[in-house]
Amino acid sequence: MIKDRRITLPISSITEETDEVKTFTFRTDIPSAPGQFIMLTDFNGGEKPFSISGRESLNGEMHLSVTIKRIGAFTSRLFTMKEGDFVSIRGAYGSSFFIPARDSAGRGGTEPEDFKAVLCGGGFGLPPLFYLAGHLLAAGVRADNIRVISAARTEDELLFEDRFDAAGLPYIGAAETLSDAENASIEPDGCGRICGTAADALSAVMADDGYGSPDFLYASGSDLMMKSLVPQIPESTEYQFLFERYMKCAIGICGSCAVDPTGLRICTEGPALRREQVEQLEDFGVYKRAASGSLEYFHNRMGAR
Repeated sequence: MIKDRRITLPISSITEETDEVKTFTFRTDIPSAPGQFIMLTDFNGGEKPFSISGRESLNGEMHLSVTIKRIGAFTSRLFTMKEGDFVSIRGAYGSSFFIPARDSAGRGGTEPEDFKAVLCGGGFGLPPLFYLAGHLLAAGVRADNIRVISAARTEDELLFEDRFDAAGLPYIGAAETLSDAENASIEPDGCGRICGTAADALSAVMADDGYGSPDFLYASGSDLMMKSLVPQIPESTEYQFLFERYMKCAIGICGSCAVDPTGLRICTEGPALRREQVEQLEDFGVYKRAASGSLEYFHNRMGAR
């Protein structure tokens, strides 16, 4: 299949995750892997990249899903669409997440049944990790060796808890505001709540003697969230971060998503970058490029750069 060939197809279902997040599902058999993305257009102005949050067989037909947050004019238009409305997609593009036994052996040659993994998603960065979780389980990774961290500003914004629960995966919700903050804690089975950030939740997981250091950390979300995790990651733990950058072509031609100083293109060599690649980046958590190519510096909520 030619990946840059457009497919026009109807929306088969829309699931409202929160007031500002929806999952759009399409009936299509385009191949994809966890960590990859599609380019989507609504025919009313440009196209945008969206990480794939699921691919499964329903009633004998393959379906692909993307989970989208309403954050601008493009996504606001998508939120007005209904089941049966048509969009156009192309892909899937980019690198995918490491899967033990499918890919080369991880550090120490850990077998799937012994492989320990933490999946850490910030806000609507979590859904691609649910897609990954299904592949980890299918590869033979034990559910009790996986820890899922979902981080958001408020408890109402935490995503996919019911889906991870249904898969038998321990889910830790980290929110800066909790309705019952005084009783927030992680239970022995790895589930619970943390009043704080993704980094706070990861610190709690690392401090759990019953779990120990993971073999692999997968993270998806904003640069600043992922950057905050780095000091918590042991040297013995491999990691892979899913990056977001402005994209025009998605096939490595225009260079708009290249990162400094390596020139890696997030649309082709990424969006899933390994530890040795991330450690070379000078722009990680510092700035990204706008559509014009100008630098946009990341700011925390205190206004510091």
